[in-house]
Amino acid sequence: MWGGDLPDNRQWGRIVSEGKATGALFQSRTLAKWGGDPESAGLRDPDALDRLSSAERQECRALWSGLDAVLAQARVQFAR
Repeated sequence: MWGGDLPDNRQWGRIVSEGKATGALFQSRTLAKWGGDPESAGLRDPDALDRLSSAERQECRALWSGLDAVLAQARVQFAR
């Protein structure tokens, strides 16, 4: 559905969970930027999602839900 430049949440989650602070910090900042990037609005905003098929909507919601989970994991990692 979209290009390879959007996050693979499993890969990002592994980077964060490995606890390599520099890499994890960079990755979490990158993911946070993607979450607010206007270019990804068509994959995130409710009105835009309503124009997609049910399967595409589900895929987009899973992407952003996973992104939120990875960012939450990063916040916990850096709070230690």
